[in-house]
Amino acid sequence: GVVEPVEDVPGRGRASTLGGRRVAVGARGLFPDAPSPAGAADRQTLVWFGFCDEPAGCLLLEDSLRDDAPEAVRLLQRLGLAVEILTGDRQPVADQVRAALGTRAARGGVSLEEKVTLVGQRAAGGERILYVGDGTNDALAMREATASVSLACSTDEALTAASFVATHARLTDVPLLVLTGRKLARVVRANYLWAFGFNGLFIPVAAAGWLTPLMAMLLMVLSSTTVLTNSLRLRSVPPSA
Repeated sequence: GVVEPVEDVPGRGRASTLGGRRVAVGARGLFPDAPSPAGAADRQTLVWFGFCDEPAGCLLLEDSLRDDAPEAVRLLQRLGLAVEILTGDRQPVADQVRAALGTRAARGGVSLEEKVTLVGQRAAGGERILYVGDGTNDALAMREATASVSLACSTDEALTAASFVATHARLTDVPLLVLTGRKLARVVRANYLWAFGFNGLFIPVAAAGWLTPLMAMLLMVLSSTTVLTNSLRLRSVPPSA
């Protein structure tokens, strides 16, 4: 039969029409009457499929942690960040990931709308949130965060919503980004302090006529060189915390 264009069901899965019958694949929410499969382990994610809102079966999937995930979490914690997991996977899956990575908290079974609400509320409460996401269901929540990061292998929606993209698709680039951002903030503050102090001192001197044009030119070169030299310190950001 003819397959119609695939429809994205936000936070639940995807659906289409095949031979006049609706076909859907995704979370249990797509099929209200879906029974719980016997023998499903806590570490497994359930993906349902069926026709016309009736479940036909369930796939039991098991993801492995990325090799760089433990190191990325460790480095972020050393930087003083509280790392939490927010996922649409079942709570037992989220708990196992939390135990493996040592994060502060893990919340499973979170829908797209709940992610947006949770992140928005915490950001409105004054928390500065760095959201790392790679899926379609992360995109809207990423826009609510203070800043967001996506890996190069993420979905188009996540890449579009992200403030920063890790082009090497390494999670360990996230703590490096935090380090770079903190050092950039220090450099910018130092440059502003130097500029205000330098101008505050020498503009009155120049206005009083105590500087020759050559002296003023040399002082401006000195000021610009100092700012440039200070900015070049960003090239020395260490690869780890």
